[in-house]
Amino acid sequence: MEEAPENTLYAFELAVEQGAGAIKVDVRGTKDRELVIMSDETIDRTTNGKGVVGDILSEELAVYDAGSWLGKRFQGETVPLLREVLRFAKVNGIKVILDVKDGGVESDILALVQSLEMMKDVYFWGVLSNLKEAEPSLGGPDLVYITPEELTPSNIKQAHTQLKDVMTSVLNCDDREKIRKVIAKGPDIILVDFPAVTNDALGAKDRRRTIRRIQKRSPLVTVPFDGRMYGKGADEEMFADERKSSIDFLDPVGTLYKLLMGRTEEEQTDSSGKLSRRESIRRDVNSLSQELYEPGIDEKGFFGRIVGKVTMSDEEADDSRMAALDMTALPPFVVVPRLVGALDSGKPAIRDNAVWALGLIGDYSVMPELYKLLEGENEDVEVRRDAALSLGRFRQVESAGVLRERLVYDKMPPVRYDAARSLGEIGDPSVVGDLVRVMDEGIDWRIKGACASALGKIGDPSAAKKLGEFLTENSGAQYSLWARSQAAWALSSIGDQSLEVLLTTLRDDEDLIRRKSTWALIRIGRPAIPALVRALRDNDARVRERAALALGWIGDSKAIPSLVRSIYDGDSRVRQAVVWAIGHIGGSRAETILAKLVNGDVDDKVKEIAGEAIARKSNR
Repeated sequence: MEEAPENTLYAFELAVEQGAGAIKVDVRGTKDRELVIMSDETIDRTTNGKGVVGDILSEELAVYDAGSWLGKRFQGETVPLLREVLRFAKVNGIKVILDVKDGGVESDILALVQSLEMMKDVYFWGVLSNLKEAEPSLGGPDLVYITPEELTPSNIKQAHTQLKDVMTSVLNCDDREKIRKVIAKGPDIILVDFPAVTNDALGAKDRRRTIRRIQKRSPLVTVPFDGRMYGKGADEEMFADERKSSIDFLDPVGTLYKLLMGRTEEEQTDSSGKLSRRESIRRDVNSLSQELYEPGIDEKGFFGRIVGKVTMSDEEADDSRMAALDMTALPPFVVVPRLVGALDSGKPAIRDNAVWALGLIGDYSVMPELYKLLEGENEDVEVRRDAALSLGRFRQVESAGVLRERLVYDKMPPVRYDAARSLGEIGDPSVVGDLVRVMDEGIDWRIKGACASALGKIGDPSAAKKLGEFLTENSGAQYSLWARSQAAWALSSIGDQSLEVLLTTLRDDEDLIRRKSTWALIRIGRPAIPALVRALRDNDARVRERAALALGWIGDSKAIPSLVRSIYDGDSRVRQAVVWAIGHIGGSRAETILAKLVNGDVDDKVKEIAGEAIARKSNR
C-alpha cells in the first residue's frame, strides 16, 4: 500500500477499512521460532533497527518501531506477530494469504493456524502449498494464480473444477478502469496496492467497512536524558517519583513492574496461554526477593547477575542480548556505568549489546564513548552501526556533526546508511546539504533512499527541488523504486512548499512517477488544493488528469467550482477524471451537476461515471 507502512497492523486495518476482503502477508521466523510479518530478510529498511530476522530474538524485535520510517503519524507500529494478524483477520471475517519467506517454519505455521481454528480462512501460498499437497486431509481453500492476461473464462472454470480459488494481481496501479476490467474477468481474489481505488472501481456499492481492532504491542520508547545530572545522590534526585509511589527503586520487582511493564495489572497471558517473558521475569525475580534485599544489592544481587550475563561468552549471545534488553528497564544510574564498562570488552558481541542497550536507555551523557566506537574504522561493523543508531535515538543536535562525517566519508555502506537514518531522527537542518549531495551523487540506492527519508523528516523546503529530481531519476537498480518512493514521501512531509516541485513531476513520462506524485499531493491534503486547481489549466493533459484525481481523493467541496469549469476539457481522460472527482467529493451541488450530466449532451463514458456516482450515493 502507498498509504501506510508495509506489513504492519495499521496497513492491514486500513486495507480492510477500504473494502479488502483478504490480505496477503509475508511470514518469517525469528531466531526463537516466533512467526512474524516481514517481507525483507533484514529489518533494516522497515524498522528503526537492524539485522537479519532469523538472527533476532522475538523479544528484541518487539523493541523496534516499524512505522516511523514512513512518517511520524505511523510512530508506534511494531513488527506484527503472525498470531496477531490471524486474530485480526478472524474477528473481522477476512481471508489471509500466507506467503512464507523462510524455510523450516511450515509446521509451526500449520500448528498456529489449526490452533486458532482458521484453516478455512487461510490460503497457503508458495512453499506452504506443499503442505496441502502432501496432506490433502488438512482441508481449507486452495489457491491458483493466473496472470491478468491469462484470466480467461476457460482457465477460471478449470481452476474452479479443481476446487481452487483464482487469484490475480494489478499491482503498481491506481487506474480505476484497468482495475475494473480485471475484476470483470471474474477472479476470486485480486492483489492490489490501492484498496480504496479498487473499492471505488467496483461501482455503485460502497464497500467501506468498520473494523474491529485488536490490542497492539507498543515498541520501546526512548526518552533521551542527560545522565550527567545525577551521581551518587541519584536516588534522591532522579527517583523521587518512585519513592512517592511507594515503589522502591532498588527493588527489582517494583522496578520491573513499574518501568518495564508500565502498568499495575495482575499477571496476564498471551494468546497462547503462556506467561509473557516480561511477566516471567517478574515472577522469577519475586522468588529471589529475600536475597535481593540484602546489603550491597547493586553489587551482589539481581543487577550483578545481569552484568555478569552481559560480559559472558559469545556462545551465550542470546542470553547476553536479552540481559542487555532487561537492563534498559532498570534505573539508569545503576546500569549505565556497567554498560559503559562493557564497552571495553574484548568481544564484539558484548560491546554491541552494551551500545544497543545504552541507546535504548537514552542517556546521552555517554555520547563521547559512542563517538569513539563509531569513528573507529577498525571497530566491528555491527558495533559501529548500533553506535550510529543509538546516537539517532538520543536526538541530540551536537551528534549531527559526527554522523555527518560518517555519512559522507565512511567506507562501510551499512554505517553510512545508519548515519543517514539517525540524521533524520535528529532533524538538524545544517546537514541538509550533505544529505542532498549523497542522495544526488551516491551509487548505493539504499543510502540514497535513507537520505531522502531523512530529508523528509527534517522537512527543510530547500531540499524539495533535489528530491523532485531524485524522484524522476529513472533506474532499474535494486532498491531504486523504494528509494524514489522515499523521495515522494519526503516531498509530502515538506508540505505546501513542495507543491510546485510535485506538480512538475506530474509531467514525467513514467506513469509510476506521476502516480507517486499524485498520492504525495493527496497526503498533503487541503493545503494542496489551490495548486491543484491551477493545475487544472495546465497545458499537459496528464497534469490536468492527475490534478482532478487528487482533488477527488482529497474530497474538499471547495474544489467543485473549479472542477465544474473543466467538465468540457478537450481531453476525454481529463473529463472523466473531473466528473469522477465531483462524484467522489459529493454533496448537494455535486448531485445536481451529476444529474445534469446524465441527461446532458456529453459523451457516454462521462454519463456512465456520473450515473455510477449517483447510484453509489443512493446505496450508502
